[in-house]
Amino acid sequence: MVISSNDYLAQVTINKKSMVPADAMINTYAFRSTGGIADFTALTGVIEDAYQFASTLFANTVIANGAGQGSMKFYALADAKPREPVAETVWQPMGTSGLALPAEVAICSSMAATAGSGVPAARRRGRVFLGGLASSTSETVAGSGEVRVTSAAQQKAAELVQQIAQQAAGEGFDLCVWSRADNGLFTVVRGWANDEFDTQRRRGIKPSTRFTWNVAP
Repeated sequence: MVISSNDYLAQVTINKKSMVPADAMINTYAFRSTGGIADFTALTGVIEDAYQFASTLFANTVIANGAGQGSMKFYALADAKPREPVAETVWQPMGTSGLALPAEVAICSSMAATAGSGVPAARRRGRVFLGGLASSTSETVAGSGEVRVTSAAQQKAAELVQQIAQQAAGEGFDLCVWSRADNGLFTVVRGWANDEFDTQRRRGIKPSTRFTWNVAP
């Protein structure tokens, strides 16, 4: 299955309070249009609804949650690189009050298409890394002392992607895994989120101060 004119990427951006592009959290989803003319306005609504449904994952102290402070861009995969967006819009990310986890901490929400015989499963898996997390997404496990994702946050992270898949289908789009190795999109049939945090080092902040010391002579 090769890339077709019905295949698109959605780039979903949640900015940090700094509004510096390098600080933003970007999640990318692949879709195949199953109807006539692709309705990106409807797809924007689907994605925004899913992120607002899962807003308890995100910390308002970190994310830029004002009107129009998030963005979405849609690209046609069949276009030559560098691709220009075929549609773009702004949206309002939402979060919860309270403390935040470090910027590089993320929850991985995974999705998969059917692999079939002779196809490595990794070629049919996709994932998004959800950052800007509220501290309430973490808990310390009694006995082991391990810090893990709460079961409630796990469920929200998984259901965010599930909601996108299910509601996008009603708007004429299949959520897909983009296999670069096979140069094609493959329809997502399942997904999950584990209780282990992921580290996205590129999202980490730079030092702002330094405390130094010297050995006394």
